[in-house]
Amino acid sequence: MYEIIFNPGSRSHSGTYVWDTVKKHLEKDNIKYRLHKTKRAGHAEDIARELTSDSKPHTIIVIGGDGTLNEVINGLCNPELITMGLIPSGSGNDFARSVGISTLPTKALEVILKAKNITPVNYGEAFLPN
Repeated sequence: MYEIIFNPGSRSHSGTYVWDTVKKHLEKDNIKYRLHKTKRAGHAEDIARELTSDSKPHTIIVIGGDGTLNEVINGLCNPELITMGLIPSGSGNDFARSVGISTLPTKALEVILKAKNITPVNYGEAFLPN
């Protein structure tokens, strides 16, 4: 089952079009998922923390922009157990563009659902005083 964390406020609230497109394809193909809509800044981090705090493997699909993706990553517990895909719906989508993720929702979803290879991605942490 896919856990979908969706930011309906992405791309000045037009990100809902992306979700509607993805939902249509998931339902057409009978793909099981649970949708988690963010309601405020920082909520994606809270959702990710709650989903992954059980020390079990999860597959998470993020539908949002760079900020939503950042929040989800910050909230992950046991990131080594998580497989994650991104369907970009932000205004800039810098991360998606830099790693070659399609900004077309159906193409990004297809890559996630038919993934033959999973690519580990390193992420950095910075600790500042105070």
